[in-house]
Amino acid sequence: MATVRELASIYREAHNKMRNVDGLQPQEAFDELLKYLFFKQNYEVSTPLAATTNPTIVEVKKLFSGFLGKTNSWSSEIWREKKFYLSDECLADVHELLFPIEFKKINYDVRSHALREFLSSDLRKGHGIFLTPDDVVKAIVNFVDPREKDKILDPACGSGTFLIECLSYFSESKKVEIFGNDKSARMLLLADLNLGHFDKVKFSKKLSDSLKSSPFENSFDTVLTNPPFGVSLDSRDYDFSNYKTCIDASGYPLKKQSSEIVFIEKCFQMLKPGGTLAVVIPKSIATNNSLALARRALSDYGYIYGIMSLPPETFASTGTQTTTIVLFAKKYKNKTEPKEGNRIAFANIKNVGFDSTGRYRDGSQLNEFPNLMKSALESGDDKEFVSVIEADQKVDSFSLLEDVFIKQANSESGVALAELCEFIGTGKTPARSAYSDVGAFLVKVGNLTGSGINWEARDRNYISSDEIKKRSSAKKPLILKKDDILLTSSAHSPIYIAKKSDIYTGTPDFISESAVSFVGEVMLVRPNKEKISPYLLLAFLRSSQAIESIQNMVRGQTAHLHANDLGKLVVPDEVFKPKSRFSEAAEIIKKQSSLSEEMNRLASEQSKLLG
Repeated sequence: MATVRELASIYREAHNKMRNVDGLQPQEAFDELLKYLFFKQNYEVSTPLAATTNPTIVEVKKLFSGFLGKTNSWSSEIWREKKFYLSDECLADVHELLFPIEFKKINYDVRSHALREFLSSDLRKGHGIFLTPDDVVKAIVNFVDPREKDKILDPACGSGTFLIECLSYFSESKKVEIFGNDKSARMLLLADLNLGHFDKVKFSKKLSDSLKSSPFENSFDTVLTNPPFGVSLDSRDYDFSNYKTCIDASGYPLKKQSSEIVFIEKCFQMLKPGGTLAVVIPKSIATNNSLALARRALSDYGYIYGIMSLPPETFASTGTQTTTIVLFAKKYKNKTEPKEGNRIAFANIKNVGFDSTGRYRDGSQLNEFPNLMKSALESGDDKEFVSVIEADQKVDSFSLLEDVFIKQANSESGVALAELCEFIGTGKTPARSAYSDVGAFLVKVGNLTGSGINWEARDRNYISSDEIKKRSSAKKPLILKKDDILLTSSAHSPIYIAKKSDIYTGTPDFISESAVSFVGEVMLVRPNKEKISPYLLLAFLRSSQAIESIQNMVRGQTAHLHANDLGKLVVPDEVFKPKSRFSEAAEIIKKQSSLSEEMNRLASEQSKLLG
């Protein structure tokens, strides 16, 4: 039987032949490979002695066309022309390579891993294939702990990753039925190529948009899924009256709603009472203020008992650095359960075994995750990277979700940042007409370096005198004062939030107006100097522990840090101790600030001389 590496190598060789012989583009060649795999697996099922009866190229074409539409109702939607686009010469080469493989004798995990290893990131993106990393899926399934007798569904199954892991978790001695839906015919085909045609596995699949069709109300013991991210559902395309998460505070249907939160509700609807849900979602679904009402609506169905927070690199191979979390929830068994006390295990995963480039990273926390979560829930005690949150009632779990990440960021003893500051808040981005070529300097995200403000003017770094006058009389501080601290508060990814923080030591002489303002993507932290030294506070804000805590507070699909949340950041007792590492760093930052001022002055002189 072929190994994962051997099978992936054969796929790669077949793919290369299509590209070299017929000059196909990578995505075109992958499509032709899928056609042949579809033919071969169906040939094995339908033809006795399939491994020894070698059809001709003409017969391969005819059989492929015949299998389409007969084996299932949707395969012909993928390839409506019902033919290969390979030359006879190329198809013969591919046939020679792949026909000897007996797919019926190759286990589902080998098939799926081989296809995954073969697929480059470009091929995945081109076909809309976004694979959940194997180790993440394994950790999720091990924690959920499904049973062989359970009815298990993935309502957005893609290539079948979660279902494959469930099968691997079970004993191979018993016959198992699993269920998968997907609205993409090609993705469902991939799942079928991975999971179909096994004597002891019945893969019940359905080509459907799970949010539109409702054939499985209260049917499943376990639902595991990673639904599509970032899709906005339109009420003109979906019947929002079927979903409590799509109703506004007045009881009327919304016009649009985030697909992920509707998917959570749909999963609850499909679960049996007492059933278990594990769903991968963007962290923004848990923290967006605008979704608070929808999250409360989910409390009508069930409660959260576990949360897995994943680092941005988890899905970096798919081309996104969206911060993701996994919610583990259960549907209520009865009407009294919502009032029962609840315990939530929160795992803050920082190492998934690879970095943002996909390279191996030692010390993955995923292997320990299932046991630590179970142990924390059983004992009520924190375990390494897993902390326990006690709630008065299960019905409160979704309402608490928004603040869970803030609480995790403030687990140490100390003083809240708000108590040490005169003001915390964002700036204001001017209207286009307020910019000018000269005038008052406007600090933007690009001017923050993490080692001193860069005063070299770039595009739109000045605002007019009229604009600075308005800002001088604004209700909130928009003009900088000496020893103000600035940090990044908005970005396209949370990994950039609070990454660079600098102190304002005064306006350089080479800038004409002394008044300086800042944009809406920058947060101002104005220390109360009677309570803390600005340089000591800056030392803490530049520390890895503070940056990590602040990034855990980020809300929104695009990353935003709210002033109220930052004000809750705990400045630990250690910061205030004499001769602490923070006080040593504060002295270094003072010297660094002086050097930064000199570097800015020299850069200005150079610019004047060289133009």
